[in-house]
Amino acid sequence: MIYLIGGAPRCGKTTIAQQLSKRLRVPWISADALESIVVEYFSDQELDRRLPKRRMRVQTKHSNDLMYNTFTAKQIVNAYRTQAKATQKAIEMLTLVQEQEGQDYIIEGYQVHPALMKKLIKKYGTHQVRALVVTRFDVEGIVKGCLSHKAKSDWFTQKTKDPAIYPKIATMIAEYSRTFERDAKKQGIETINMDRDFNGSVKEAVRRLEGKRKKI
Repeated sequence: MIYLIGGAPRCGKTTIAQQLSKRLRVPWISADALESIVVEYFSDQELDRRLPKRRMRVQTKHSNDLMYNTFTAKQIVNAYRTQAKATQKAIEMLTLVQEQEGQDYIIEGYQVHPALMKKLIKKYGTHQVRALVVTRFDVEGIVKGCLSHKAKSDWFTQKTKDPAIYPKIATMIAEYSRTFERDAKKQGIETINMDRDFNGSVKEAVRRLEGKRKKI
Protein backbone atom coordinates (compact mmCIF):
# COMPACT_ATOMS: atom_id res chain seq x y z
CA MET A 1 0.00 0.00 0.00
CA ILE A 2 1.22 3.49 -0.91
CA TYR A 3 -0.07 6.26 1.39
CA LEU A 4 -0.13 9.79 -0.07
CA ILE A 5 -0.57 12.87 2.12
CA GLY A 6 -0.81 16.29 0.47
CA GLY A 7 -1.52 19.82 1.59
CA ALA A 8 -0.07 23.27 2.17
CA PRO A 9 2.99 23.74 4.42
CA ARG A 10 2.46 23.58 8.20
CA CYS A 11 -0.88 21.78 7.99
CA GLY A 12 0.19 18.60 9.77
CA LYS A 13 1.32 16.34 6.90
CA THR A 14 4.60 15.35 8.53
CA THR A 15 2.97 14.71 11.89
CA ILE A 16 0.40 12.44 10.25
CA ALA A 17 3.09 10.62 8.26
CA GLN A 18 5.17 10.05 11.40
CA GLN A 19 2.20 8.75 13.37
CA LEU A 20 1.07 6.48 10.52
CA SER A 21 4.62 5.23 10.05
CA LYS A 22 4.94 4.40 13.73
CA ARG A 23 1.56 2.69 13.88
CA LEU A 24 2.00 0.58 10.72
CA ARG A 25 5.81 0.25 10.85
CA VAL A 26 5.97 1.62 7.32
CA PRO A 27 8.78 3.92 6.08
CA TRP A 28 7.95 7.45 5.01
CA ILE A 29 9.62 10.23 3.05
CA SER A 30 9.01 13.94 2.64
CA ALA A 31 8.65 15.01 -0.98
CA ASP A 32 10.95 17.91 -0.04
CA ALA A 33 13.79 15.37 -0.02
CA LEU A 34 12.84 14.26 -3.52
CA GLU A 35 12.74 17.90 -4.60
CA SER A 36 16.28 18.42 -3.30
CA ILE A 37 17.46 15.51 -5.47
CA VAL A 38 15.55 16.64 -8.56
CA VAL A 39 17.03 20.15 -8.31
CA GLU A 40 20.50 18.75 -8.99
CA TYR A 41 19.43 17.64 -12.47
CA PHE A 42 18.01 20.96 -13.66
CA SER A 43 19.89 23.55 -15.67
CA ASP A 44 20.02 27.12 -14.40
CA GLN A 45 17.27 28.10 -16.84
CA GLU A 46 15.08 25.22 -15.72
CA LEU A 47 15.61 26.13 -12.07
CA ASP A 48 14.18 29.61 -12.58
CA ARG A 49 11.28 28.36 -14.67
CA ARG A 50 10.33 25.22 -12.77
CA LEU A 51 11.21 26.29 -9.22
CA PRO A 52 9.78 29.82 -8.88
CA LYS A 53 9.35 29.56 -5.10
CA ARG A 54 13.06 28.79 -4.79
CA ARG A 55 13.82 31.85 -6.96
CA MET A 56 11.65 34.01 -4.69
CA ARG A 57 13.60 32.75 -1.69
CA VAL A 58 16.91 33.70 -3.29
CA GLN A 59 15.62 37.10 -4.36
CA THR A 60 14.47 37.88 -0.82
CA LYS A 61 17.62 36.48 0.84
CA HIS A 62 15.71 33.59 2.46
CA SER A 63 13.92 36.07 4.71
CA ASN A 64 10.20 35.70 5.37
CA ASP A 65 10.12 39.40 6.27
CA LEU A 66 11.31 40.35 2.79
CA MET A 67 9.43 37.64 0.94
CA TYR A 68 6.01 38.30 2.45
CA ASN A 69 6.42 42.07 2.07
CA THR A 70 7.51 41.67 -1.56
CA PHE A 71 5.04 39.08 -2.83
CA THR A 72 1.32 38.57 -2.24
CA ALA A 73 -0.12 35.36 -0.79
CA LYS A 74 -1.56 34.53 -4.19
CA GLN A 75 1.81 34.97 -5.92
CA ILE A 76 3.50 32.69 -3.40
CA VAL A 77 0.76 30.07 -3.67
CA ASN A 78 1.09 30.09 -7.47
CA ALA A 79 4.86 29.67 -7.10
CA TYR A 80 4.33 26.67 -4.80
CA ARG A 81 1.86 25.11 -7.24
CA THR A 82 4.26 25.49 -10.16
CA GLN A 83 7.20 24.18 -8.17
CA ALA A 84 5.22 21.15 -6.99
CA LYS A 85 5.03 19.88 -10.56
CA ALA A 86 8.84 19.62 -10.77
CA THR A 87 8.90 16.76 -8.27
CA GLN A 88 5.87 14.79 -9.40
CA LYS A 89 7.76 12.51 -11.80
CA ALA A 90 10.04 11.53 -8.92
CA ILE A 91 7.00 10.74 -6.77
CA GLU A 92 5.54 8.65 -9.58
CA MET A 93 8.82 6.73 -9.95
CA LEU A 94 9.12 6.12 -6.21
CA THR A 95 5.53 4.85 -6.18
CA LEU A 96 6.26 2.54 -9.13
CA VAL A 97 9.35 1.07 -7.47
CA GLN A 98 7.63 0.50 -4.13
CA GLU A 99 4.57 -1.00 -5.83
CA GLN A 100 6.70 -3.38 -7.92
CA GLU A 101 8.64 -4.44 -4.83
CA GLY A 102 5.39 -4.96 -2.97
CA GLN A 103 6.46 -2.64 -0.17
CA ASP A 104 4.29 -0.23 1.79
CA TYR A 105 5.42 3.40 1.76
CA ILE A 106 4.25 6.84 2.90
CA ILE A 107 4.91 9.98 0.84
CA GLU A 108 3.95 13.43 2.13
CA GLY A 109 4.42 16.96 0.91
CA TYR A 110 2.91 19.97 -0.81
CA GLN A 111 4.19 18.35 -4.01
CA VAL A 112 1.66 15.53 -3.59
CA HIS A 113 -1.12 17.24 -5.54
CA PRO A 114 -4.69 15.88 -5.81
CA ALA A 115 -4.32 15.41 -9.58
CA LEU A 116 -1.24 13.26 -8.98
CA MET A 117 -3.09 11.30 -6.29
CA LYS A 118 -5.94 10.63 -8.71
CA LYS A 119 -3.50 9.57 -11.43
CA LEU A 120 -1.77 7.06 -9.15
CA ILE A 121 -5.06 5.71 -7.76
CA LYS A 122 -6.33 5.21 -11.30
CA LYS A 123 -3.10 3.44 -12.27
CA TYR A 124 -2.71 1.14 -9.25
CA GLY A 125 -6.20 1.03 -7.73
CA THR A 126 -7.56 1.88 -4.30
CA HIS A 127 -6.27 -1.45 -3.00
CA GLN A 128 -2.73 -0.17 -3.61
CA VAL A 129 -2.99 3.59 -3.06
CA ARG A 130 -4.71 5.63 -0.35
CA ALA A 131 -4.66 9.41 -0.35
CA LEU A 132 -5.64 12.27 1.91
CA VAL A 133 -5.42 16.06 1.65
CA VAL A 134 -5.08 18.13 4.84
CA THR A 135 -6.15 21.77 5.14
CA ARG A 136 -6.06 24.70 7.55
CA PHE A 137 -8.02 27.95 7.14
CA ASP A 138 -7.94 29.66 10.55
CA VAL A 139 -5.16 32.26 10.22
CA GLU A 140 -4.98 32.98 13.95
CA GLY A 141 -4.97 29.26 14.73
CA ILE A 142 -2.22 28.59 12.19
CA VAL A 143 0.02 31.23 13.79
CA LYS A 144 -0.66 29.93 17.27
CA GLY A 145 -0.01 26.35 16.22
CA CYS A 146 3.21 27.14 14.38
CA LEU A 147 4.58 29.09 17.34
CA SER A 148 3.70 26.42 19.90
CA HIS A 149 4.74 23.39 17.83
CA LYS A 150 7.98 24.30 16.12
CA ALA A 151 9.41 21.90 13.58
CA LYS A 152 13.06 20.80 13.74
CA SER A 153 13.78 22.84 10.63
CA ASP A 154 11.31 25.63 11.31
CA TRP A 155 11.25 28.09 8.41
CA PHE A 156 8.13 29.72 9.88
CA THR A 157 10.00 31.21 12.86
CA GLN A 158 13.67 30.86 11.99
CA LYS A 159 13.36 32.99 8.86
CA THR A 160 11.08 35.59 10.45
CA LYS A 161 12.26 38.51 12.59
CA ASP A 162 9.11 40.64 12.60
CA PRO A 163 6.13 38.93 14.33
CA ALA A 164 3.81 41.00 12.14
CA ILE A 165 4.80 38.72 9.26
CA TYR A 166 3.34 35.60 10.91
CA PRO A 167 -0.28 36.40 9.90
CA LYS A 168 0.87 37.02 6.32
CA ILE A 169 2.47 33.57 6.19
CA ALA A 170 -0.63 32.04 7.74
CA THR A 171 -2.81 33.81 5.18
CA MET A 172 -0.75 32.19 2.42
CA ILE A 173 -1.19 28.77 4.07
CA ALA A 174 -4.96 29.31 4.27
CA GLU A 175 -5.09 30.46 0.65
CA TYR A 176 -3.06 27.46 -0.47
CA SER A 177 -5.36 25.17 1.55
CA ARG A 178 -8.34 26.55 -0.34
CA THR A 179 -6.72 25.58 -3.65
CA PHE A 180 -5.95 22.11 -2.27
CA GLU A 181 -9.54 21.71 -1.09
CA ARG A 182 -10.91 22.83 -4.45
CA ASP A 183 -8.59 20.53 -6.40
CA ALA A 184 -9.25 17.61 -4.07
CA LYS A 185 -13.01 17.99 -4.57
CA LYS A 186 -12.50 18.09 -8.33
CA GLN A 187 -10.41 14.91 -8.26
CA GLY A 188 -12.58 13.11 -5.72
CA ILE A 189 -9.83 13.00 -3.07
CA GLU A 190 -10.78 12.95 0.59
CA THR A 191 -9.86 15.96 2.76
CA ILE A 192 -9.58 16.64 6.47
CA ASN A 193 -9.46 20.06 8.10
CA MET A 194 -6.94 20.41 10.94
CA ASP A 195 -8.17 23.67 12.46
CA ARG A 196 -10.27 22.17 15.23
CA ASP A 197 -8.53 19.85 17.71
CA PHE A 198 -5.26 19.34 15.83
CA ASN A 199 -4.19 16.25 17.79
CA GLY A 200 -7.60 14.67 17.39
CA SER A 201 -7.54 15.46 13.66
CA VAL A 202 -4.13 13.76 13.33
CA LYS A 203 -5.58 10.60 14.88
CA GLU A 204 -8.59 10.78 12.57
CA ALA A 205 -6.33 11.23 9.53
CA VAL A 206 -4.33 8.15 10.53
CA ARG A 207 -7.55 6.16 10.92
CA ARG A 208 -8.76 7.22 7.50
CA LEU A 209 -5.48 6.28 5.84
CA GLU A 210 -5.64 2.93 7.60
CA GLY A 211 -9.02 2.44 5.96
CA LYS A 212 -11.07 3.00 9.09
CA ARG A 213 -13.85 5.52 9.47
CA LYS A 214 -14.75 7.40 12.61
CA LYS A 215 -16.06 10.95 12.74
CA ILE A 216 -14.45 13.38 15.16
